[in-house]
Amino acid sequence: MQYKDLFLFGVSSSAFQIEGDDGTQGRGLSVWDEFSLKNGVIYNGQNASIACDHYNRFQEDVELMGELGIDSYRFSTSWSRLLPNGVGDVNIKGIDFYNRLIDALLGKNIVPCLTLYHWDLPEKLSQKGGFKNPDFPNWFSEYADLIAKKYGDRVKTFIVFNEPINCVHSSYVSGVFAPGERLNERQ
Repeated sequence: MQYKDLFLFGVSSSAFQIEGDDGTQGRGLSVWDEFSLKNGVIYNGQNASIACDHYNRFQEDVELMGELGIDSYRFSTSWSRLLPNGVGDVNIKGIDFYNRLIDALLGKNIVPCLTLYHWDLPEKLSQKGGFKNPDFPNWFSEYADLIAKKYGDRVKTFIVFNEPINCVHSSYVSGVFAPGERLNERQ
């Protein structure tokens, strides 16, 4: 039996860390956009407005993956790129971007593996309490349903939350990740 019969060798990314956003793509703010504005939390005050510009250069990136012989690409979708307010109105530019990315991957025989949540909660939902709001499961359900309807015909592997314990602890207990909340130890 060959390794290719047992494993997919691939690469992965996070939407916020790689895509970039020039303000014309319809993406809403995420908790990381706001967090990166806080003094001293991000090295040299950097942000992801350009990042790796994957939004505009994804075809080049997929070409490189093909040249490297990558079997799979695990990427995350930006919740705020698809639903700028977290719920409700859909950003068609965002839907189209991920459709083009998925089709490009499949065109190179690279298996798309989609992560729904890689730490970039829409800022508008964070302002309503984020994970702590009892409506969070309904918000996430709307987002997941949209993903399934738009991409489920071609994507067969989904990861719901990237490193859930790290996300919760770093975001809401230690405060080192967005939104930077620190659990009061006296609670």
